[in-house]
Amino acid sequence: MLVSSSHGLDWSCIALAQKKVNARELEKLVFGSKGRLELPAVVDFYATWCGPCIPMAQALEQLAVEFSKKVQFLKVDTDEEYELAHQLQLRGLPTLLFVTKNLDRDPVVRTEGLLPLEVLRDIIEQELDVQRDKVSEIFL
Repeated sequence: MLVSSSHGLDWSCIALAQKKVNARELEKLVFGSKGRLELPAVVDFYATWCGPCIPMAQALEQLAVEFSKKVQFLKVDTDEEYELAHQLQLRGLPTLLFVTKNLDRDPVVRTEGLLPLEVLRDIIEQELDVQRDKVSEIFL
């Protein structure tokens, strides 16, 4: 479980339906999967000193429970994974990547800054609908 940082922000309220990963694990789980994922992924790039990252993490935790069978939720601490953050040109936190099941065909959706729960839910549902439509096109 995440704990309070030296900067005074309380991370203890964040449960663990989201999986914290490092750069190597992220590469393996998402980008190293030969372009295909078992489940779409929401990747949350955050820092323990980032105030808006706390309510974002709480919203994502709720969505991780809600979409537990449909989407995997991953977290990356940008202070611990500075090189990855630099490589992805992360400028603002929190930054989210919405990664579809087929990286070869579908673009990665990226957002920066705090988003309301309803907006996050809409993005996830829209991404799931887009994937469902593409599967239907293949089999129809």
